[in-house]
Amino acid sequence: MSNITIFTDSCSSLTKDIIEKYDIRIIPIYFSLQDVEYNPLEHKIATEDFYNTLEGNVVARTSCINPTVFYEYFEKELSQGNQVVYVGMSSGLSATFANALSAKQDLLEKYPDSIEVIDSLKGGMGMAFDIVHIAEMREKGCSLQEIKDATDKNALNVECLFTPGSIDYLKRSGRIKPPTALLAKVMNINPLIIADDKGKLSIKALCMGRKKALVSLINRVKNSIHDSIRKIYLCFTNNIQEAEFVSDRLKNELGDVDIKMSPIDCSLGCHCGPRTLALFFRRKANV
Repeated sequence: MSNITIFTDSCSSLTKDIIEKYDIRIIPIYFSLQDVEYNPLEHKIATEDFYNTLEGNVVARTSCINPTVFYEYFEKELSQGNQVVYVGMSSGLSATFANALSAKQDLLEKYPDSIEVIDSLKGGMGMAFDIVHIAEMREKGCSLQEIKDATDKNALNVECLFTPGSIDYLKRSGRIKPPTALLAKVMNINPLIIADDKGKLSIKALCMGRKKALVSLINRVKNSIHDSIRKIYLCFTNNIQEAEFVSDRLKNELGDVDIKMSPIDCSLGCHCGPRTLALFFRRKANV
């Protein structure tokens, strides 16, 4: 096994079993709720309680991990003779990746060829596909360069697909333009949103009403999922009933599919808001 330490941050929403099985190091992205700041790794708040609080129009915020914090995490491992790979949320969605890259540049002279920072072009559990793949490559003794080549630029062809409960959160964070958000709200339109090939959010479809949005999610997965890699991460906020509906339909219609359900981390949830449903899966190469 290579002496490579794998880092990501709490916006990856990784489940405990993945973190423990593959020894993934999580750097916390702090969030604040009602003027109280939380470290998601130390101050546990029930995700359903968190999202129910947001339903009351309470604004939650996050702060990016700054370069100094990245430097300290990375340097601790590098000083012990380990190499480092960090998988970050899409640079098209967050400045966190740029800060990790800045820390890398500061460390290169002292630790050349020992650190890679990978822009996943994804968010949430979409990063789990990259992280698990990297961990498996590490087990095989692959080099940092081989790992980067295998995962860079969404080489695994992972689709990140979601529908928010309210468009307001994406508008507030600047990820959806105000005219689009206003139209969606007035017309009771539920958008289906994907991360495009630049890692930015793009509207895939507009659905009249929530039920049609959920059915459209299901149809998108059915038509796009890889023929042989049939794993889906199905993530939710305070809407587990919707998640169970989508999961049951996908199992009935796809048959041989492995669906892992998991709550969306509060750090990421500050940006997508309550009643969000997200699916992450490997898609066909020609989709």
